Amino acid sequence: MAIRHSNHVKLSIIFNLLGVMASPALAVQAVAFDGWNVQGGNINTAASCGGTVSCSGTMVDNGFLQQEIVTPNGKFIRQIITDTNATGSASSLPFATEVLIPMGSQSSFQTGSNVDIKQAIRDPSQGFSSLAQINNHALIDNRGDSYQVNKVLIEQGIADATFGSAFKLEQQLATLPNGDQLSSRRLDIDQWLLDVANDPSSEAQRFAMRQRSGWDVIFDEQNNANITPVTKAGSVAMNGETLSWADGEALRAVFIAQKAYDPSGKGFAYTALSNETSGRALTKADYQAAMPTDPFAWDTANLGAAPHLPSVVN
Repeated sequence: MAIRHSNHVKLSIIFNLLGVMASPALAVQAVAFDGWNVQGGNINTAASCGGTVSCSGTMVDNGFLQQEIVTPNGKFIRQIITDTNATGSASSLPFATEVLIPMGSQSSFQTGSNVDIKQAIRDPSQGFSSLAQINNHALIDNRGDSYQVNKVLIEQGIADATFGSAFKLEQQLATLPNGDQLSSRRLDIDQWLLDVANDPSSEAQRFAMRQRSGWDVIFDEQNNANITPVTKAGSVAMNGETLSWADGEALRAVFIAQKAYDPSGKGFAYTALSNETSGRALTKADYQAAMPTDPFAWDTANLGAAPHLPSVVN
């Protein structure tokens, strides 16, 4: 069955189906995002259908697909929008939107209003990418307890041979059966600038910040609600002192490496690590660093790989 609509009208279909959308979220969704590809505007979802997932009732247009999905978790409508005549995998396209919406009565562990949305915009020629994802789930676990789990994810980045900037924010808010709320937050900011010139030391700059805090509520395939800390208990030493934190406490890190041309070859290095929950912090600065490249201390278990500033510009 073919339908003919402009992309503007297609987007209005999605928002009419959503009605008043609740806050963002994540837990269990019908199928994973990006399980499809497109050839000349014809969208193929075979990679995400089959086994315990059946797909039927498909309506298609150039760059558009709507179908019914039935899974052990319930029945859903999936809508996909991309550019007219697009070709490629879902994760590489310049533009893609995917929406999963439940239909009618759900299984024993999904109830109320649920929605999953992902939209991506990419321009590889300019090194630009932008991704937004919203998950909103009302859930009932295998003991009959009700949860509301809302999540939002935003990622943006731009980079070329001499410049880069990236941003990532992931937040979850969960309402527990007793009415209490748990929240989690992951924030990454990363910028760098290196001037490609005859003198490699002419300019260099880096700024990186990482924040981690709170607790996630994650449902597994057996309907178990698992509450896990975003920050695992740990410690880091710097300047002869130790900063420690417990599970779920708010950890923050800042690293600045700045090298402007200086005949003496001196640059600047700075690192700050803090437990926002306890109010304790460690900082270190070194204005004598010839070429600051790495933080003085870092917790890779919670913050990921340490940021780095290359010492040589090609």
